[in-house]
Amino acid sequence: MNEAQISEFLEKTFGELVGALEIASSGSVSLDETGDRQSFIITATTEEPSVLIGYHGRTLDALGTVLTAIAYKKIGDKVSVRVDVDEWRAKREESLVSLARSVASRVINSGREEPLYNLTPAERKVVHTALGEIEGVISESIGEGRDRYLVVKPQKADSE
Repeated sequence: MNEAQISEFLEKTFGELVGALEIASSGSVSLDETGDRQSFIITATTEEPSVLIGYHGRTLDALGTVLTAIAYKKIGDKVSVRVDVDEWRAKREESLVSLARSVASRVINSGREEPLYNLTPAERKVVHTALGEIEGVISESIGEGRDRYLVVKPQKADSE
């Protein structure tokens, strides 16, 4: 299957999946390649975005996982599929960067570390990256599995 055929297949399958689940009353779907070989982003708009997004984007992630599995079964080659609704992922990233700046400010002013719980691995990565650009703080992920969380700490001055 070439890229255009994969795109068409994914778009059709996404529409059928969302229709079968009855989780969106209406919407339009566009599909764009991300630039990576066989890595796709399905962008949908709908009148009920929260139903497709789910708690912290978990429904979006689940839809992406299911579509990736279906595509692999059909194509026989690895295909990566991410699903976004009404630019939720971009908005969430902006929110996480804002959170990182706010926490960094508090940590710098108080000198005390501050934990951030309930972030997905992808969200922790966004926060780590944002904090990496802020002087005076460092970040670290602690714990395993579902208990993993991020800690923002004041950066200690290097001794010479």
